[in-house]
Amino acid sequence: MFKRVRNRLLITNMLIIAVFVIACLAAVHITTRHFINSSINARLDNAINMCMRDINRQANGDQRRMGEMQPPLDTRRLPDDAFNTEISAYCDTDGSIISSRSVFEIDDDYSDVIKSLSKAEKASGSVMLSSDSWAYKRVGYESGYIIALTKNASERSIMLMLTILLCIIALVSLVISFLISLLSANRSMRPIEEAYNKQKQFVADASHELRTPLASISANIDVLLSKGDSTIESERKWIEYIGDEALRMTQLTNDLLSLARADDGDGQNIAYGEISLSDIVDDTLLENEAAAFERGVELSGNIEEGIRVNAPESGMKQLILILVDNALKYTPTGGAARMTLKRENDRVKFSIENDGEISKEDLPHIFERFYRADKSRSGDDSGYGLGLAIAAALCRNMGGRIKADSSNGKTKFTLTFKETC
Repeated sequence: MFKRVRNRLLITNMLIIAVFVIACLAAVHITTRHFINSSINARLDNAINMCMRDINRQANGDQRRMGEMQPPLDTRRLPDDAFNTEISAYCDTDGSIISSRSVFEIDDDYSDVIKSLSKAEKASGSVMLSSDSWAYKRVGYESGYIIALTKNASERSIMLMLTILLCIIALVSLVISFLISLLSANRSMRPIEEAYNKQKQFVADASHELRTPLASISANIDVLLSKGDSTIESERKWIEYIGDEALRMTQLTNDLLSLARADDGDGQNIAYGEISLSDIVDDTLLENEAAAFERGVELSGNIEEGIRVNAPESGMKQLILILVDNALKYTPTGGAARMTLKRENDRVKFSIENDGEISKEDLPHIFERFYRADKSRSGDDSGYGLGLAIAAALCRNMGGRIKADSSNGKTKFTLTFKETC
């Protein structure tokens, strides 16, 4: 499934990039061709205008000036790579040359070409002459035509080289774009695939955890049904087993709902406001002193007064309570847990440190859903491994950070928030 999605994403990206690259290179090609054609047309128009001026002077009897402007006919040729070589000729409707203007002698080959151009369907275009490419333009003048020619071999070579260069650029750009798009598609799909796999694992784990109390309830009900003549009092233990398992299911369901709301963020519909974090931590400390005493754990606190943060009060209470409950659960009898709340620059730090160490293998996974470290640490099998996952999600939604450290026989959880000014 993810491979198909990645391929679709890759194809879409490549189509967009290909259209963009081709459009840009085509614009460069069209613009360059336009400027070159404009330059050629300017040379042809200039040659035609010069020819018209010579014709008008000749018609006015200015033989002297005409002779000065028209070079003597000879067999001298310009170099083959001459860039601005122009020929202009005034001919009748049959193509016979009446007068011409050129820097070299117009021989029979040139005359034949000019004659053919006088009868050509197109008034402008290109023609091969003496193994060179020439651009031509024909205009009607009086009782004949003026035909101008200019070499465009250099321009054609430039356009050919430009076309080849643009094709190479397009090919290289598309190859590089493909590699970048492939890398980007793989990186984009990786978190989606991970989230999907985590969701599948979450559903599988939740189903497994729900199956256990359901199986126990079903078994206890079968036992009760097999003793139809017994009284409720005589079978009280089976009923208590069913109640315990129902309570476990209720706890698990509530944890799942809390985690779903925490994941949703805005789905909690909880109003944010300025709250006293000092009061919340102090109240949590007082509320858990009895539970700590029952577990044989010394619970103490060092709480700085007047610390306020912008957060939902119920979410913050739940977050602090989860961390305190976790510390009490995993502190061995006779151990201690200590809560600290203080300011550090413009930040607020809450930490709870307890006796008992988390192994290096377990520490990177403690915020994962349904993950439970070695149960022998606490002897408590009542949890589902959702508490710290809920705490991490709540902390993230409230704009804070949570981290855990464990070494030298102690474990410490730290929350960091920005203090309200």
